[in-house]
Amino acid sequence: MEMGLKMILVKGMTEHYRIDAIAVDDDAVGDYYFEVADGYIVRQINVLKGVLYWATRAECRDGHYDFTDRPKFCPVGNEDKVSEAFFNQLWQRAMEQ
Repeated sequence: MEMGLKMILVKGMTEHYRIDAIAVDDDAVGDYYFEVADGYIVRQINVLKGVLYWATRAECRDGHYDFTDRPKFCPVGNEDKVSEAFFNQLWQRAMEQ
């Protein structure tokens, strides 16, 4: 993990959100969770058909769901805030799949 990201995560200076997601291969609807630090998405999880696809700037679980090409977070009003604890639990599950 990059040192800067690790320091941000330790300090708890992040926000966590959920929006609707659509699968790239079959239009299945799911959820897209993401963590924002200093105005940029730093970790993300796509949940589609019960499978969790995680990604960071450096690596990802599956190339179809790699890290966003628009990491600057610009809220548009359709985001639901989720707790840091919830996001971290989901992240742990994603890493174990």
